[in-house]
Amino acid sequence: MAHITINQYLQQMYEAIDNHDGGFCAELLSFKHPHVANPRLQLSSPEEKCQQVLEVPYDEMVAAHLRCTYAVSNHDFVEAYKCQTLVVQSFLRAFQSHKEENWALLVMFAVTLDLRIFSNNAEQQLLKKGKGKQGDMLEKAAELLMSCFRVCASDNRAGIDDSKKWGMLFLINQLFKIYFKINKLHLCKP
Repeated sequence: MAHITINQYLQQMYEAIDNHDGGFCAELLSFKHPHVANPRLQLSSPEEKCQQVLEVPYDEMVAAHLRCTYAVSNHDFVEAYKCQTLVVQSFLRAFQSHKEENWALLVMFAVTLDLRIFSNNAEQQLLKKGKGKQGDMLEKAAELLMSCFRVCASDNRAGIDDSKKWGMLFLINQLFKIYFKINKLHLCKP
């Protein structure tokens, strides 16, 4: 996996989405997976290639992920955070369209975990440069996590096995980590 081409990666992503294989799709979008170290996948503008293989909004999600790997390889965590934000926003559009199915919960877990980590890294990088304010990036990440939470909480049509509500506990844990880090415990009440 560490030396696959962009076309092979996109084909694997297409098959994972087409087969509703949330586990493999999550691996292909996670920064814990070895593909992120592959220089062939660290692209500054992969949009055209992604559009050739994947449907909207998955093409935007994967393109943002590949731009994120490029930013991380250049140690630009602010840019990585921006790209990861686009990954989560694109994922949310796809996730909302999955009526009465929850195969993408594992994808949500992977992309939201990376979002929290990148928001923390970006904030640290900005503070070292004397820019930004303590907690800004993490609060923005928390807002996006709350958007995911709302999608999960509003899923009342699906059966218990196919419910998106299973994702709420993971999101709550991520939100608690953010709220404790920025010392805004009053946000835990809602």
